[in-house]
Amino acid sequence: MTPRYAIIAEQIQRSLTHDHIPSAYYQDIVEACTNQEPALRFETVSFLAQTQMRHILDPLAEGCLISFLRCSPPGEDGRVRTLYHASSLGTVECLERQTELIFIGSNSMSGQCVLRERDLLYEGHQVNKRLRSLFLEGPLMSVFVTPLRIQGGGIGGALTISSIREGFFTPERIALLHAYAELVVHAIPSCEMYSLLDLSPVPNVSQQRPILEMLRHDPDRYFSLGNAEEAVLAYRGHIPSIRERSWMERE
Repeated sequence: MTPRYAIIAEQIQRSLTHDHIPSAYYQDIVEACTNQEPALRFETVSFLAQTQMRHILDPLAEGCLISFLRCSPPGEDGRVRTLYHASSLGTVECLERQTELIFIGSNSMSGQCVLRERDLLYEGHQVNKRLRSLFLEGPLMSVFVTPLRIQGGGIGGALTISSIREGFFTPERIALLHAYAELVVHAIPSCEMYSLLDLSPVPNVSQQRPILEMLRHDPDRYFSLGNAEEAVLAYRGHIPSIRERSWMERE
């Protein structure tokens, strides 16, 4: 292990206990955090964490989706305007491994989670009616979101977990998810942890897809995360909102 990675490993060990994560799983993620090259670290660590969480939370594959969202790079004013979907891994047939680029804004649970810097939880039969039309797809009954943050070091995104079962998020499961969020955040470069978040509302998934598809086939524009975000934020059609009290805040 190089001195640089040894320092990262020491920081992780100091900042997190693995009381809620099986020891072998914990060591696998720490090794990936400390030995993987920076450019591939988050992709490697997040997929490993998703695979482990899926096995622990939903061993019978009844229906669970685990997603990581990242902060989009800030604009010239230094403010982050959106999150973007980094990856998802699930046990519902229609929600298996997903890497589709989708932007998430202030009109979402995940957006409000990072803006408020606190967990959000929603359960019940209204999940589909209130949330699915925005940024979630599938037969969901419970949704939990927690920010990816380091105390005093900004926010890098969010961890979102959805289940087809109501009452899925017990205190033990939430403690496990917190432990994973605290571990995975170390795979995000410090330069991609932000404190100036000013998220904008964005179109929903079905509205974004044709915008992004058109951009991909535009010969005069290079497809990049920044250009894609700009195209989505320029949308002038109806943008759906989310009810302020559609979820329960968790301190």
